[in-house]
Amino acid sequence: MRKWQFFGKFDDGKTILLRMFACFHIKRHRLIYGNANPFDMAWDKYFVNRLRFKYVI
Repeated sequence: MRKWQFFGKFDDGKTILLRMFACFHIKRHRLIYGNANPFDMAWDKYFVNRLRFKYVI
């Protein structure tokens, strides 16, 4: 495990510790089709399947 950390400094001199991002897992998201419109009923089945896939994983 890495032992380095990031710090941030504000203009007023206050220093904050930023999280060690190596400890977090990357969560990938599925892209939405470019033509998909959530307000168009023709795409309703597509968005229902997306929600189903979201809760399965």
